[in-house]
Amino acid sequence: DQKQQQLLGKLAKVRYLVVGSIGRRAGITVLARLVDLETGLVVQTAKIVAADMDHAFELAPELA
Repeated sequence: DQKQQQLLGKLAKVRYLVVGSIGRRAGITVLARLVDLETGLVVQTAKIVAADMDHAFELAPELA
C-alpha cells in the first residue's frame, strides 16, 4: 500500500528501501528491488544466480 510506504519512509527518514528474497533452487538466487517510498514505484531490479553461497557473495556487487 502506497500510504504505508510513505509513512514508513517518513518514520525512518528515508526515501528508498531495498527489498528482496533469497531462494535455494538449483543453487542460490537473489532478487532485489529498490523502491521509492514517496511514489511506491520500483526504481531498479536486480537478480543474481550462483552455484553456492560463496559464489553469491562474489556476485553481490552486481546487485548495486
